[in-house]
Amino acid sequence: MVESQPSKLLVASSILVSRSSLRPSPTLPLAYNLLMVQFKNLLLAAGLGAAMLLAQDKKAAAKAAAPAAAAAAKKAELLDINSASKSDLEALKGIGPKYAEAIIKGRPYKGKDELVSKKIVPEATYNAVKDLIIAKQGAKK
Repeated sequence: MVESQPSKLLVASSILVSRSSLRPSPTLPLAYNLLMVQFKNLLLAAGLGAAMLLAQDKKAAAKAAAPAAAAAAKKAELLDINSASKSDLEALKGIGPKYAEAIIKGRPYKGKDELVSKKIVPEATYNAVKDLIIAKQGAKK
């Protein structure tokens, strides 16, 4: 079983506190011994609190990073209509061999919406694939 970082911190802090010199002593007054036990408990609670804060911070950071990572992954998966092969285009819903060939012949595109404005594909087909494609521009010379 893999332990999380906060639980390792808690174990480490409890070991540290339990091995410390804050043990009751038979030669010291009872009030002093009680004070040391309370201080030991306070240190243990502080270690537990720090572990809980660490866990919350990591969860919050993971939640914040998840949408950004998903958006980056989605953008990376877009099919470039200016460089895609015929078989890549045919894999899109609603794009068959005829539309794939027409897309290739109509290159280059400044924007993906030119598929409709140049009457390469019908608007219904474009609406089905517009979130899956992009028209990247080549490097300027």
